[in-house]
Amino acid sequence: MRVDGSRILYASTNHGWAVGWTFYQMLAGALGRVADVIYVDSPRSLARLRRRDVSLLTGPQADRKDGVRVLRVAGVPAQRTEWLRRAAARLTAAQVQRWARSEQFEPDLVWTYSPYELALLDRFPQARSVYWTGDEVVMPGEEELLRRVGAILCVSTPVYERQRARYGDRVHFVPVACDFDRYHAALGQGAAELPDLRRPIVGYSGFVNDRVDTALVADVARSLGAAATVVVVGPVAEAQRRELAGTPNVVLIGPQPPERVPRLIEAFDVAVIPYTDSEFNHNANPAKFYEYLALGKPVVSTDIPTLRPFGDVASIGSRESFVDRTRAVLEHRGENAEARIAIARDHSFDALLDRLRALPE
Repeated sequence: MRVDGSRILYASTNHGWAVGWTFYQMLAGALGRVADVIYVDSPRSLARLRRRDVSLLTGPQADRKDGVRVLRVAGVPAQRTEWLRRAAARLTAAQVQRWARSEQFEPDLVWTYSPYELALLDRFPQARSVYWTGDEVVMPGEEELLRRVGAILCVSTPVYERQRARYGDRVHFVPVACDFDRYHAALGQGAAELPDLRRPIVGYSGFVNDRVDTALVADVARSLGAAATVVVVGPVAEAQRRELAGTPNVVLIGPQPPERVPRLIEAFDVAVIPYTDSEFNHNANPAKFYEYLALGKPVVSTDIPTLRPFGDVASIGSRESFVDRTRAVLEHRGENAEARIAIARDHSFDALLDRLRALPE
């Protein structure tokens, strides 16, 4: 797949540019190093336009950020039905097309994450197209998108196997990436973080919602007892906060600036991925796994099929064995650090760009 020197219309309308710093923005930035990337932002509702967005009433506006142009558009408010959501998507696509014509931007590639971006394929029929499936989330209209795009990129092996059986050689396994350089640069910088907490520290980094098995987190904390600490870095949904509130050696650090997160992970003795047993998690390939490895951290995870090949450097297994495996890894946590770092380096954004370049046109 040709990415270098391309003009890429990167439609990420479900992932606002300013909402956190996630894989979607990081991949756009990586592509922006070698291509001209227009990031189609989540439409701003006409009912909630801020003062800085009033200019959107005259048409889309593009601002250069982190090597890409972020295209802001106004959107239809109160999209309570599927029909309204599709109508809003068509309106967004029409606005993007008008802007592209005014700027003489003719995309070589339309990059999509959602069926609501189908209208962009209609507006730019000459461009190649990609659907990045991410985790397996079935949305209305996805079947049509899967039929129409030129390439289907799957981040996990279960999704890849299912889609490959249906759509053949248009389907490719392309694993997620981590910001390897930023995380690896924090190696050795964790000493000043979490100085007052009892060690060892078992840590989790990321949003805690119903995807995370908080009962299992509490089980780990109770098993380790007062001589250890379980740390959660990131926002915690209210229901999960209540579930963890009664466990004294669980410490919720809360949301942190992106530049501090790698240093906090570096302060962990063992990093964990305690996911619930759900179809969504079964089809996952969590970027946090590679972020942990970039710092050489030993990892304990519930059973995620895409992570099974890394069982020689991480502990991947059942929920029932999670507590015992955590205790075992704590006893041997200094082993295999370089091997873990090597796997993370192979899942950097530079490595992801190389994987994309190796795909057929």
